[in-house]
Amino acid sequence: MANQIKESIQLQIKQEEMVKIIFDGWEVGMKKIPFVKLLNERASLSLTDAKKLKDRLVDGNEIVEIKVINENLAKEILKEAQKLKVKGKILFD
Repeated sequence: MANQIKESIQLQIKQEEMVKIIFDGWEVGMKKIPFVKLLNERASLSLTDAKKLKDRLVDGNEIVEIKVINENLAKEILKEAQKLKVKGKILFD
């Protein structure tokens, strides 16, 4: 029982440390393949999940979000995504 509580607390703390990046649009000339690669390499998404997210953003005109482990990583990913003509913002809980 004590181990379950400890694991639950650790999981809760870890989830609270996560930072959301909201991708809410894109510009003409967006670099789709490099964006998928960025999500795969920096946000630790599988290639399949990264492509699905890109498809939802571009083809479905959806607002999509990912969670990353810290603010610095979120800033780096967002900066690179913006260079690829993806619009987004960081959301702090």
